[in-house]
Amino acid sequence: MSVPNEAEKTQAEETVQTPAEAAAPAETEQSAAAEHAPEQTLFFLMTEDVTLGGEESPVMLHSGDVVRLAGNRLEVNGTPAETALTAEAAAKISESGEETDEAFYLKTTGHAEAGQPAGEVSADTEAQEPEKQEEAYTAKQLLEDALDLVESVLTSVFVVMMVFTFIFCVATVEGDSMVPTLTSGDRLMVNRFFKNYSNGDILILNSRTAYIMDKESGDFFTRDGLGKRIVKRLIAQAGQEVNIDFDAGVVYIDGEALDEPYTNTLTKRDSGAFSYPFTVPEGYVFVLGDNRNVSRDSRHPDVGMVPVDDVVGSVVIRLTPLSKFGKLAK
Repeated sequence: MSVPNEAEKTQAEETVQTPAEAAAPAETEQSAAAEHAPEQTLFFLMTEDVTLGGEESPVMLHSGDVVRLAGNRLEVNGTPAETALTAEAAAKISESGEETDEAFYLKTTGHAEAGQPAGEVSADTEAQEPEKQEEAYTAKQLLEDALDLVESVLTSVFVVMMVFTFIFCVATVEGDSMVPTLTSGDRLMVNRFFKNYSNGDILILNSRTAYIMDKESGDFFTRDGLGKRIVKRLIAQAGQEVNIDFDAGVVYIDGEALDEPYTNTLTKRDSGAFSYPFTVPEGYVFVLGDNRNVSRDSRHPDVGMVPVDDVVGSVVIRLTPLSKFGKLAK
C-alpha cells in the first residue's frame, strides 16, 4: 500500500470539500425560495358544526361561518383563531364545509376590497365608517330626544291638569269687598284639596244658597244666594257663638272680641240677616268681608251663613300683581 504524499492529500481534500461547498449555495437558495414562496390560501363556507383543537382550547366552528386557511393560520369570520392550523383541523374543515373564493370571504366578512387581508380595514373605510355611524347615531338620538320631549310635555300637561283640577285653582278678585287685603284684579291661588279651615282664612265660596234667620221666630231657613263665587274671610264655624256690637263696631266669637288688623273700618252696618247673638249650626260657616262698610257677606240676607259644601277652598298666595306676590296674613 502506498502512502499519499502532501500534494495528493491536498488534492484529495479539495476534491472532497468542493462538492459540499458547491452544494451549500444551492441549498441556501432553495431555503430562501421556500421562505418567499406564496402560501396557499383556501376559503370555506361551513355547512356543519365542527370542533377543532384539543379539550383545553377548542375552537368551535358553526354552520354559516366563513373560514380562511393560510399556511398554519386559521381565521374565522375575519378574526384570527387562537389555535394553530393542523393537517387534521384542515381536513375537518374541508369535510364540513364548501370551498369558496376570496371575493365571497371578503364580502361576507365585511371587507369588500379584493386583496385586502381579512381582519384589516383600509384607511378610507376607517375614516368613513365612524362618520356614517355618527350620522346614524345623531339621527336616532334626535328622534329619541324628540320622543322624550313629547312624552315630558304630555306628562307635564297631564300633571298640571290634575293639580289644577283636584288640588289648586286660580281665582280673580272682582270688587272692593276685601279692601285693603285684596283689591279688584288680584289673582289668587286657591287650595281646594285640604278642607281643614281655620278662623281668619280667606275663602272662595259658591254663594248658591243663603242660610238666614227669621227674626220673629228665631228659626233658620234657606233662600237663594247671590249665584256667583265670592271671596270672604272665615269668622266663625259650626258650634261657635257669633255676636256683633254694631254700636262699638266689634265682633265677638264665643264672648271674645276679635282683633282684626286686616279691616279698614269698624263693623257698624247690620244688614238684617240675623238677631245676635246666635250659634252657627252644623255644616255652615259665617264669613265677613274686610271692607265692612261695603261688603255683602253673612250679615246680608243674600249671603247669610254659607254651607260648608259650597266652600271651594282657601287662598294660599296672591299671584298677581307681582309687587304683592306672597302669602296673605290673617
